[in-house]
Amino acid sequence: MHRDVKPSNILLCARTGRARLTDFGIARVMGYASLTQTGTILGTAAYLAPEQASGDSVSPAADVYALGLLLIEALTGQREYPGTPIESAVARLHRRPRVPATLPSFLQEALRAATYTRPDDRILAADLSIRLAHRQ
Repeated sequence: MHRDVKPSNILLCARTGRARLTDFGIARVMGYASLTQTGTILGTAAYLAPEQASGDSVSPAADVYALGLLLIEALTGQREYPGTPIESAVARLHRRPRVPATLPSFLQEALRAATYTRPDDRILAADLSIRLAHRQ
């Protein structure tokens, strides 16, 4: 679990175009057990999952949610939850991300599946990768 998926932690290979997630600092310093403690909020407000924003227990589904927000931003050029860190964190507790209807249907479905409010309802990271790679 990374816990801080955001644009500045994604590096693109100039030769292949492949994306790599970097900066596992929070995960490494805190350790897995600490990262899942209720009441612990770590990460960047604009990309926090609802459970992170509310201080609940966090699972790998939080990284999937953050990736969904990151992809929405990459595709639209706009942050889904702008504002101060507090405004950004609270906004996701009141509304789901808006997935643009102008995107291809496979992308709309994948982004919705990644950004469900409840972690148990979110798509698994491996399944999201398959959907995006195969455009299904």
